[in-house]
Amino acid sequence: MKACTILTFTGLGMLLGLFAGCASAPPEKLPANNIVPAADLEVRDVENEDFRPIKTVRYRANQDNFASLEVPMDSLVRESLARLPEAQLYDLQDSEDIINQILSACYRRQFADAQKMMDQVYRSYNKHPTYYNAVGTCWYLQGKPKKAMIFYNKAREIDPKFAPAYNNMGVIHQKEGKDQSAIKAYEEAVKYSSFSRTPNFNLAQLYLHYGMADKALALAQGIYADNAQDPDVIGLMANSYFIQGKIDQALRFFGQIDRKALRRAHLGLNYAVALKIKGQNDLAEDVFSDIDQRTIVSPRYYRRVAKYIGDRS
Repeated sequence: MKACTILTFTGLGMLLGLFAGCASAPPEKLPANNIVPAADLEVRDVENEDFRPIKTVRYRANQDNFASLEVPMDSLVRESLARLPEAQLYDLQDSEDIINQILSACYRRQFADAQKMMDQVYRSYNKHPTYYNAVGTCWYLQGKPKKAMIFYNKAREIDPKFAPAYNNMGVIHQKEGKDQSAIKAYEEAVKYSSFSRTPNFNLAQLYLHYGMADKALALAQGIYADNAQDPDVIGLMANSYFIQGKIDQALRFFGQIDRKALRRAHLGLNYAVALKIKGQNDLAEDVFSDIDQRTIVSPRYYRRVAKYIGDRS
């Protein structure tokens, strides 16, 4: 099954997904996955094998997902290997599809192995946006977003409606604090692939960040209707209602999330506040005290919640 990785932003953090820029500066010298200019080749580098026709692999856009992957508690796993359990990442290395194998190696941080596979299949897949999307994701996972953008942009150049590239560009924009550019990229991804969960999820979270709860909720409802078991999607629903001031509806969704997931600050803090508003002081304190400090994105908000939860007046 063909795959094109997408990045996703979870808990106001991002997810590269099967989906996941334009670079104004000229690209720096890239590694061996690019064709070496003819002028740089020497006669000794040319062999008979180089003159044999290369069988190219046809790109089919409707194969761009991990349709065979299912994790009941995760709505986005079919579009984002970042959410796949480690054991299943290893299973993908035995996939019949080379793009899946490359992505599996990259997410397992076996970058040298991934590079070898990229080199081996370049001439067969150089018309595939999925190939360049995978290369971009490997660069992103190595902490090289500028290089990743070059390849996401190449994927978009091949197929201007290739939603994964727009989504992944949005993730990079968001990580760099360019939220308006991120929103535009996510909206493009949704426009070209309206049924894809990952760009909808990323866009909804960014809408929530700016208080646009109505827009966030509309997107969240579509994902939730498809899978009502994912704690991140349930949390998206809960936080949308919370920001709208609809505390009863928010509590109904927060109550569907298991306690382990509620330890993450982007879920637990608002849940604790909602409980406090409804007079459930003891449970609010329990939820707040159980929050994993490592997941706190905004220390200022955490302190404000701590003060509110601790006020028994």
